[in-house]
Amino acid sequence: MDKIYDYQCYLFDFDGVIVDTVEIKAQAFAEIYRPCGDNVVEQILAHHRANGGASRIEKFRYYHQKFLNKRINDSDMRALSEKFSAYSFKKILIAPLVRGAEEFLNNLRQLDKKIFIVSSAPEEEIKKVILKKQLKKHFCGIKGAPLSKHENINQIRDKYNFDAAACVFFGDAAEDQRAAESHNIKFVPINYFDKSCGYPDFRALIDAQNQT
Repeated sequence: MDKIYDYQCYLFDFDGVIVDTVEIKAQAFAEIYRPCGDNVVEQILAHHRANGGASRIEKFRYYHQKFLNKRINDSDMRALSEKFSAYSFKKILIAPLVRGAEEFLNNLRQLDKKIFIVSSAPEEEIKKVILKKQLKKHFCGIKGAPLSKHENINQIRDKYNFDAAACVFFGDAAEDQRAAESHNIKFVPINYFDKSCGYPDFRALIDAQNQT
């Protein structure tokens, strides 16, 4: 097993990795699409849970086209995004952290590591949650939508001149893994949608490291 504390740059997805929000956002999608019927909602929830790393904008566009056979314009997209935020944001503010997340972040900060969030959620929303949960002290940067994860990783590496071998990305979705692999960055699954991969939470990762 790699020594997890040997890297310089630590990149974290947000939803489902730092804060336990995946089901909150699942229910936000369910609420929005409930008028379309139970069958549509079931398909959307299955897709959302298997594709946690994609942005809500990408999902709205896909769900309308795939399940409703409709195109969605920018105005309707903004309205849906606002409705999504109105449903989920207050719940996210009080959602628990993923087990062991704060301990792991404390460990990294004490080792003077560079720590970043790289998410597909709106950047300003993430910043508000991080501030509310008193986690801001851990992070050198918080990156989210409208830029993609690939673009945000580019910005971080360019600014700090990180070599790919010095970086590690913690994520819970295939989209996170693709973003890491596109930069040849080590990917560590945390609370991954495929439960046979990686670690259920950071407590398990810390325990595994302590046994090596």
